[in-house]
Amino acid sequence: PGSHRVAVGALDRVAEHLVEVVSLANAVPLLVDLGDAFHLVFKNCPDAVTPYLEGDLVSAAAALEAAGQLQAAHRLRADFAQAVGRCEEAIEELRAAGDLLRAAELAAKSHNLAASAALFEQAGDPARAAETHRAAGDLAAAARCYEEAFLLDEALGCYRELGEGDKCLDLLEKLGRYREAAESAREHADPARALRNLQQIGRRDPDFVDGCVLSAR
Repeated sequence: PGSHRVAVGALDRVAEHLVEVVSLANAVPLLVDLGDAFHLVFKNCPDAVTPYLEGDLVSAAAALEAAGQLQAAHRLRADFAQAVGRCEEAIEELRAAGDLLRAAELAAKSHNLAASAALFEQAGDPARAAETHRAAGDLAAAARCYEEAFLLDEALGCYRELGEGDKCLDLLEKLGRYREAAESAREHADPARALRNLQQIGRRDPDFVDGCVLSAR
């Protein structure tokens, strides 16, 4: 019982499937379609099939590289490096393969949070980059990435921890929290901006009465 990776190869290609065995009492049927691109590890490289199936990833990667399949070769080298505990090497191979999300996840697992956050940014995942920056203690980078991901409440929390009053005021206005924005503008000696925010509070808003009082002040 457990999760297993099943590799099947023929001719010029190898496909892999993940199989979950819940009980040994029942057979687990597995249909492998070597024409299904989703499950293919590589194709068009017959010299890499046997070494891959025998677990010789180094030789399989060399065959793929000789066939001009550099991306697949880098991925196999990353798998090998990760299997033998060379995480930094695996991260670099994944980066070379263009598999930035997997590289970022591996960097996070190896507690290299700064590298992981940068890779998440390169991969176009600002939300995960922000969380990783925050875990690494880089609140400024976390706030910037939260804004890119339109997670403005989270960005506001970071800017408040940093004491960035101007950025907090900008975000409060974007969030439509006009009373808080007005109070922040007052604290920063900008009564004109405070009044502009108070004028945005509608009559049905719970903050309307307090807003009138603040306007008068």
